[in-house]
Amino acid sequence: DVETGKMTITWPEKETNQVVNMVPEGKYLILLELDELESYYAGEETNWILLIASKDGWKVQEGQISREQADACTFEIKDGDVLELESDSMVQALEEW
Repeated sequence: DVETGKMTITWPEKETNQVVNMVPEGKYLILLELDELESYYAGEETNWILLIASKDGWKVQEGQISREQADACTFEIKDGDVLELESDSMVQALEEW
């Protein structure tokens, strides 16, 4: 939540491979971190990629997120809202990266 600084962490559900999260009303940045699981489970340093969701789709995030970028990528969630983000633009962003 960009206004309170609270962070919510979740991961894909095994059966559906979907990330589902319930949050209170607020303004949110939605970030996705992809890790190399083989390295992680071997206790080695992992390589990871950070993606940020925007109204135009997912983008690979390199470096710090600027205030302007955060403002442009913020989603306002109100009580009862359901926000669905498709993975197609995520795949495209990773291929372009």
